[in-house]
Amino acid sequence: MILIKRDLLFGFFVVSTSVLASNSYVPVLYNFSLLYGFMPVAGAVKNLNVVIENDKGKMVYELEASLNESGCIDSMQFNDVRKKSELILKRDGRSLKGVKDWSIIVITLDEKCNIVSKTENGGFEEYNTGENGLLTATRFMGNKVSEYAYDASGRMTMTKFFSSRGVTATNVVTYSDPEHKPLDYKLINRSQYSENYTSESLCKYDKQGTPSSCDVTITYDDHPARKPLRLKVMTKATFY
Repeated sequence: MILIKRDLLFGFFVVSTSVLASNSYVPVLYNFSLLYGFMPVAGAVKNLNVVIENDKGKMVYELEASLNESGCIDSMQFNDVRKKSELILKRDGRSLKGVKDWSIIVITLDEKCNIVSKTENGGFEEYNTGENGLLTATRFMGNKVSEYAYDASGRMTMTKFFSSRGVTATNVVTYSDPEHKPLDYKLINRSQYSENYTSESLCKYDKQGTPSSCDVTITYDDHPARKPLRLKVMTKATFY
C-alpha cells in the first residue's frame, strides 16, 4: 500500500516454511514491503521486480529481490527516485548486509529468517514479529515508532505511528474483495502534524493472482482542489 510518509506501500504474508502454498505470502518479503515500499507477491517467489511510474510514465521507483527455496531473501536492491534513496543488500548467513544512501546497513535475521534489527547510519531499529513472522512493531533507539494490526486472515488493517508525544498518525485499510483482489484497497491516513490523505488501489491480476498492474490514486483530504497523485505499479515475479 502506498503511503506518503514512513512508507508502507504494499503488503501481505503467511508463516514461512520450506514449501509455500500458492496463496501464501512470505513473511520476510511482506515485512520488507512495509518497510521499503514495494508490491509483495504470494507464493514461493524466486525473483521479484517492481516498477512504479508517475502519471507521465516516468519511473520513480524500481526494486529487484531474490529469495531462496526456503523463503529467505538472498538479495534486494531498490532505487527510489522520489526520495533520492538507493539500497543494496545481500544475505550473509543470518544477516543482510549492504549500503543505503552511502551508509553501511546491516539487518539481522533469526533462524526462521524473520527480521530482528537494523543498524544504519549510527541508528539502531528493532523489529517485533508475531508467531506467524509478521511485523507487529518497530522501535528506534528503544522508542516505539510504529505498530501494526491485522484481521483474522492476516490482512493488515491498521498502522499507528508514534513519537514522544504519543500517536502522531494512523492508517486504516479496507479491502473491496480481499479473497480475489487482495491489493484492491482504500487506505485513509490521519495525521496530527501533516496533511491527511486517502490512497486507493485498483489492480489487474494474472492467472496466479499476481497483481501485474495497479493504478494507485492519492487524494489530499485537506486540499480537495489539489490535483491527485496518480501512480502505476507494475510487478513481475518468477516462482520455484
